[in-house]
Amino acid sequence: MNLNQGRSALMLRGFDYLSTPQLDLMLNTGKDEFEDTWEWPWLWTPFGGPTPLALDRFKLMITCYGGGLELLGLDLRQVAQDGSDLALAGTPRYWWLNGTGELHAWPGDGADVAGVMVAESPPLVDPDDTPLIPARYHGLWIDFAVVEAYKDSDNYAAAQALRADIGLRMQDVIARYETRNRQHSPFMAMRNFHEDD
Repeated sequence: MNLNQGRSALMLRGFDYLSTPQLDLMLNTGKDEFEDTWEWPWLWTPFGGPTPLALDRFKLMITCYGGGLELLGLDLRQVAQDGSDLALAGTPRYWWLNGTGELHAWPGDGADVAGVMVAESPPLVDPDDTPLIPARYHGLWIDFAVVEAYKDSDNYAAAQALRADIGLRMQDVIARYETRNRQHSPFMAMRNFHEDD
């Protein structure tokens, strides 16, 4: 379902009086609300290069490596807490972000790093723009937008009821993605025999 179809779906739910900019705002807010509930794999984005490295649309770090080691995340307060030189040379052990979302390594800024981050999805602007959310969950995306429309019309009871329903359904969607690695699941569930059984 693209943005234009999302507008139609939202209008069919009783919000045909809303202007196109209002519909777009609610659909984009709904998309963002959906994607903020978990670290969805369709938002995972690999990155790599020397630091400082601009991370476009950075949201969350999944993993970061440099110098053959996994780097641990810190914030600037932790890196500079003892007056340490941010340009200190050495083998990186940590990563941190500055206020503009630029990735740095410490010590040894300038080192090559690589990893995977969760990125913010692009906003839906053109009528043919489609959210990255898999098509089977576009109904939930529309429900998130309907919550916004209910709030806009001061129907907070309906918004709260729909939000509760969405929350229950989202638990199942998250569980589906959390347990996708079933490669050795029979072995994980096997229980050793014990003579006391």
